[in-house]
Amino acid sequence: MLPDYATILIALVSAGVAGLGGGLLQGRHERRESLWDRRIVAADDLATKLAQAVMGAGDAVRESAESTMAELQRLRDEALAASARVDLLFGLGSPTVVAVNLTVSALGQVEAHLESDPSDAKEAQKFLNEAGKHLNEFTAAAGVVIRRRR
Repeated sequence: MLPDYATILIALVSAGVAGLGGGLLQGRHERRESLWDRRIVAADDLATKLAQAVMGAGDAVRESAESTMAELQRLRDEALAASARVDLLFGLGSPTVVAVNLTVSALGQVEAHLESDPSDAKEAQKFLNEAGKHLNEFTAAAGVVIRRRR
């Protein structure tokens, strides 16, 4: 039979180990939830900015006015800035980030083409369609990661 102090010591150590283990598991769960929440916010913010940039590019293709070109550049720059957070949260080289980079690149092609030859809206429209396609790829890839919730 164990002395009373040994029983108390074993009970205290057991409770401490259980509390520590539970705390570690809870902390891990909270970090996962926090990452999931941050991914949703970042993807939502970037999807909005990219959609606005694609719509701005559509306006620029239709109007090819200097003011719409400046707006396209501003919107593309905002989307590019917001993409840095997505790079961190989704991982460089992930399908989500690749789609973002392709979307921003296609928007840059629209902008460059309109600056070099504003009269050829047909070619600029081709790049605009490509940007829209990559935007859809981004939302699909981000949705897959977010639905996994791990």
